[in-house]
Amino acid sequence: MTTYRYALAELRGQLRQLVLSGAAIALGVAFLIASVSGSGALVDSFSQTAAAEVGPGDVQVTRPVAAGGLDAAAAARAGQVPGVAGVALRQAGRGGLLSADGRPLDEAAVVTSVAADPALRWQLLKDGRWPAAAGEVLVDADTARRLDAAPGSDVRLTLADGATGAARLVGTLDGRGAPSLAGHPILAVRDGEVGRYAVAVGAAQLDVRLLPGASPAQTVAALRTALGDGAEVHTRATSVTEATRQSRTLYGVVLIAALSFVLIALAVARMVVGNTFSVVLAQRTRRLALLRCVGADRAQIRRLIVRQGLLLGVGASLVGVALGVGLCGVATALARTVDLGPVHLRLLPSPVTCVLAGLFGVLLTLLAVRGPAKRASAVPPVAALGGAVGNFGAAARVRAAAWSAVLLLAGVALVVLGTLTPPPLSLLAVTVGAISSFFGVLRIGHRLLPALVAVLGGPARRLGGTAGRLATQQLRLNPVRTGATGSALLLGVTVMVGAVTALDITSHSLVQVLSARQPAVFSATADGGALPAGAVAALGEQRGLVVTPVRSAALNG
Repeated sequence: MTTYRYALAELRGQLRQLVLSGAAIALGVAFLIASVSGSGALVDSFSQTAAAEVGPGDVQVTRPVAAGGLDAAAAARAGQVPGVAGVALRQAGRGGLLSADGRPLDEAAVVTSVAADPALRWQLLKDGRWPAAAGEVLVDADTARRLDAAPGSDVRLTLADGATGAARLVGTLDGRGAPSLAGHPILAVRDGEVGRYAVAVGAAQLDVRLLPGASPAQTVAALRTALGDGAEVHTRATSVTEATRQSRTLYGVVLIAALSFVLIALAVARMVVGNTFSVVLAQRTRRLALLRCVGADRAQIRRLIVRQGLLLGVGASLVGVALGVGLCGVATALARTVDLGPVHLRLLPSPVTCVLAGLFGVLLTLLAVRGPAKRASAVPPVAALGGAVGNFGAAARVRAAAWSAVLLLAGVALVVLGTLTPPPLSLLAVTVGAISSFFGVLRIGHRLLPALVAVLGGPARRLGGTAGRLATQQLRLNPVRTGATGSALLLGVTVMVGAVTALDITSHSLVQVLSARQPAVFSATADGGALPAGAVAALGEQRGLVVTPVRSAALNG
């Protein structure tokens, strides 16, 4: 207890010098909490978006349209299964919407059915009301703006027979509730009217609502028996999990990007803590030597420094946890003021996250003070009289050089690996490799910099005269100070290059992921005339292509 009281008193005396170290630890812990909470909110937002598109049904029955899809007969059989309260066949087809001047939109519209059972409507209504009569439709809000239409007005569209018609717009949909349809205009009509507005109508999903008290597992088994082979039957929870799994690649890219910046922040915090303790302990050389004179051995000196680091780490980590929780609370409050569609963000961290982040901050501090504590314990008692301080032996220098070489080689290997692997793993490999290389170069900086100064200082010695020669000589004679000064510049360049590299890799990764998830839109035109006969049919036979012919004519008024 006496040692802890003395360590606390020493820490109070050096508090001004250690504020920077404490701030670095607190920011690192807060950044860690914010990143983990943000990543958790991100995956939760994917689940909420997937749940919105899966729909409110208790059970979902799916069969690809290419395999025959589902029809009214399948819906009738499903409705007769014990425990089923209602079914809704989710029909979809291709249609066309026309602008105010009668020109078709660039993309074909996806025409979907609105379930007659309100409890099975999966679309997200933004404004207006649901269609209740023939000729009433909904479009997504973005398309409504493109058409300059509002609930209560008429929209022009093409019918299934190719004729042009009009329908009453009674409301708008939030397209964020249907991410699989992103990039396409959405037209929602009453159940049973899809065939009037769309071609290539099919149904790949059947939504099922269960009676209160019905067993989901038993109902799923009964539906599989009633619908036969080829139909996949899942509970809502399973369907949401599967839909969320398809977004894991995008989630992995964003998560690795966030954690990469956390690694950078924690690496910087560790370096700041180590350098600050080295400077503070160098100023206390005579005091530590006096402690040796009155009987303190090396182990006691080392424990004293480590306990000071422990106290600093605990205090700074508590501040960092409070700061992180506060930032997450503010972010949650701001998120509630923004319309995010089906997503409701909650970024408040769990108690486990706060405890683990705080422990990580303490361990980081203890790791950072190990080197300074070891050097401080080597101060001999004669240093109290102004003598030379202790130094590490040849074995310690060899171990330090070997560890520096391992860090440097591992960092280079990870950077090379990052250039060869696809995202998102490339981002993590490059970031960890850059940090490892940074510390490897930093550890051997006091050995490399004097040699570099000798080479680079040649022009300064020749052109700078006496001042240039003295400056070069001082840098070579004080390798530790030169290394400490150079580490600050190395830190700034590393963080800047690492941040730019992470942003570049993340942007390329997101483009690749989004491009893979979103269908491309192409147009084929013929110069001076119509497309060759059979071109539309030939393109339509290609797998993965949905072809919509666009006809136009010039009228002379």
